[in-house]
Amino acid sequence: MTHLPLFDEPTRLPLRDYQHTMLDRVALIKPGEAGLVVAATGLGKGEVAGRIMEQSSSALMLVPFKDLSKQMASRLRSRGLMVGLEQAENVSDDPHTVACYASVIGRERGQKFLNMGLETCIVDEVHIGYSEASLRFLGQLKENGCRIIGMTATPERSGDPITDFYQKVVFNYGIPSATRDGWLCEAKSWIMVVESLDLSDFNLAYGGHGDITPPKNGDSLAKLMAKEQTVQCIASSVYQHYDNKPSIVFCAGVNQANRLRECLHDRGLESSIVHSRMDKAERGQHLSDFESGLHSVIINVGCLTVGYDFPPASKVFLARPTASRSRFTQMVGRCTRPLKGVVDGKQTPEERKQAIAESGKPYFEIFDITDSSRRCDLLSSIDLWLEGKPMELVDRVKRRVMNNTSGVSVEDVDEVAEYEEEILKKEKAAATAAELRRSGGVISAGFGVYGRDQFAEREEIDKPKYRGWHILWGKLKGWPLPEAITKDFQWVQWHLTKLRPKDEAYASAIVRELRKQGRIK
Repeated sequence: MTHLPLFDEPTRLPLRDYQHTMLDRVALIKPGEAGLVVAATGLGKGEVAGRIMEQSSSALMLVPFKDLSKQMASRLRSRGLMVGLEQAENVSDDPHTVACYASVIGRERGQKFLNMGLETCIVDEVHIGYSEASLRFLGQLKENGCRIIGMTATPERSGDPITDFYQKVVFNYGIPSATRDGWLCEAKSWIMVVESLDLSDFNLAYGGHGDITPPKNGDSLAKLMAKEQTVQCIASSVYQHYDNKPSIVFCAGVNQANRLRECLHDRGLESSIVHSRMDKAERGQHLSDFESGLHSVIINVGCLTVGYDFPPASKVFLARPTASRSRFTQMVGRCTRPLKGVVDGKQTPEERKQAIAESGKPYFEIFDITDSSRRCDLLSSIDLWLEGKPMELVDRVKRRVMNNTSGVSVEDVDEVAEYEEEILKKEKAAATAAELRRSGGVISAGFGVYGRDQFAEREEIDKPKYRGWHILWGKLKGWPLPEAITKDFQWVQWHLTKLRPKDEAYASAIVRELRKQGRIK
């Protein structure tokens, strides 16, 4: 069959600058090697995949789901590339083929791809559906001289088989960078605490790379999230904030999703719903009702996590707490896209950001629905904006903005993170200084540490006015002296008697504050 060019000129889409870079980096992957391409949802990995296939004499593109394989094949064909589809009754003899894992992994029909001397294999959404069998199949392709290109928006894993197989990330462009460059919409993030929900007994699976698991003999996450009081709180949150804008709600289970829909109906809000127990026609009708605007809210259980593209979606309600960065990023990614055509042709980040701001979707909103324990190992949007930062810093920022009632933007998080980094440095300096004192070292006096109750009422982002001494050890460690004395005057008095001569500067500061408050003369 004739190998046609990827795009006919009338429909050929110009590549963006980062997509050119992506292609250049992929070209560095040699035959018999593997490499990983990381790009946020909505940045056009499919367009680049098509160009890669066009530049290869033969190529196989693997996707995790049957629906995605048909969708991808159709998209590439519309661009002018003749691709075959290997799935169910469809058999491909084309040099370029799209298939889902289930059609070729561990099956006889996969043998033809091992025998044909493939030049390139593109694996879309590498974090989904991988197994020992799939990695073995890809390993055989690699041994035959095929170059393997993995693509994902969520490369959270480290030290697992995926990392071991791909070894190197050749391109990395995540949500924070793409947002700052004006390719994706800005986000406002809200943390909504359901007081009746407590996940403090849940555990993290796979050393933090998987998701939360219930305690032994405890309720599952799906069952816990389906409890009436919890569902009623979530329904109130959705009803209060959806504002007739296209909104996607992620649930943990079908029972929760069905009950949530009923609760919204009771409040006069009709919604669509999609989950795995519905047949294809029913799911299609509900999606159509949502996308046509008949319903402004769609509730789903996993069906819209990957591969769903509806740029008008501007609110995402995460009523499915998770500790998986992959799952969280994919859910949020359903709303990151600007409206179609808004950023096309804009040359600078400033031009793109202004175009988005003036569009019908100037930003999108994330509603993190979490539990009363406010566990910091549950993922939130803060983890996305601070990708690559130390977990110690991320946890501090999350606690600091936890009670923000006006929404948190990327700029807010950047500001808080910059401030918290300074505080963290001072606290570490204080700890080092205390250790030096205990070991007899000589240090200069006068350093200060800013401390606060992590779960107190939200503080303003402004830097604290108090810059003096804080309690260095004991039960009030980290408290500013004025607050510590007010909290427990008798303990501070006792604390003062336990200081050593080397702590003279610190003791003098305590005495000055005691006199200032009129506690002593």
